[in-house]
Amino acid sequence: QQQYTMAAQLPRKTPSAVSASASPALLVLLLSFAAPSSQWSGSGTSPFLHRHRHRRLHDRPRCSPRPPCPSPTRSSPTPTSLFGGYGVASNYTWKEEQYEIDVTVPVPAGTRASDVLFRATPTGVDLRLASDDSDGGDSGGAIPLLDGSRTMRGRVAVDGTYWALSDREESEGGGDGTSGDDDGRLVIVTIEKMIREPTDQFEVVEFDWGGVYPDDKDEVLEKNYDEPEELDVREYCKELGVDIDNINMSMVDKTMFSSGLNMTRSTLDELSDAGYVKEVTQQEFGKEFVTDGDGKAVPFSPLGENVGDDEVQEALGRDGGASPAAAGGGIRDQLRDLVGGG
Repeated sequence: QQQYTMAAQLPRKTPSAVSASASPALLVLLLSFAAPSSQWSGSGTSPFLHRHRHRRLHDRPRCSPRPPCPSPTRSSPTPTSLFGGYGVASNYTWKEEQYEIDVTVPVPAGTRASDVLFRATPTGVDLRLASDDSDGGDSGGAIPLLDGSRTMRGRVAVDGTYWALSDREESEGGGDGTSGDDDGRLVIVTIEKMIREPTDQFEVVEFDWGGVYPDDKDEVLEKNYDEPEELDVREYCKELGVDIDNINMSMVDKTMFSSGLNMTRSTLDELSDAGYVKEVTQQEFGKEFVTDGDGKAVPFSPLGENVGDDEVQEALGRDGGASPAAAGGGIRDQLRDLVGGG
């Protein structure tokens, strides 16, 4: 009670003035008087702060909860295929797209991944199922599913060709060419097509294989491919307002039909007679030759007639690289490696 009386008789000053002029004992009395009491709040907060906090929390305007954001509607893409089709054979089915073709082969229910023997080559795919009498690494006694000795309709990109083993769904109902009641499994071989680059801008490259094997007439049961639409040139020109029967040929630019060369046939003949242009024939194994005046095939060298292989080998050895015999490959391959693979 004496402490409270002394504190009440003190003059009112700002906290900075009190701290500057009061003695240390008086500061202790003031701090003990202003200390929070446990009877004001259970959390040790002064009544003023507690009431202020209570009013601040409860005086806020009540807001209705934000409605959930509607999930964005995603339209499923419509499958569009410019190339491809599907077919059913006696022991496999296939589905062809522009760059790939999936070949599905049914296998028994207990087939495991270790039972599948697979090998891909540029000309075909060999798929076998290991039997009880055959070793896992030897395909001698295995059951052939896809014969690797048969050449397929197109070239196979080996790096992009693989297989997968999956369970057959009961809802297929024979969609894979077999009975839907069988609870077997399926081996799906995805074959990547090797697309050949066109030799010039006017060449049309076919993407469709039209099947798996060229000699499959006896084994194919069903085939569904979109028939190519035949273009009626006369009708098409009529829609464009052009009468092809009354065309002034003197106004036609014939350089458009010279296989990509922007020159007329007469200009090409003049360059050939002068020796600047030669018609070179390239065979499958890489050999190139030209036809001389007598109609005989003469080997063609892009380095010229007076440059021999010994001079090329000497130039390669002088460059600091490995000798041609150790490096392997032909002169053309070594020159390509020398200039950076051009």
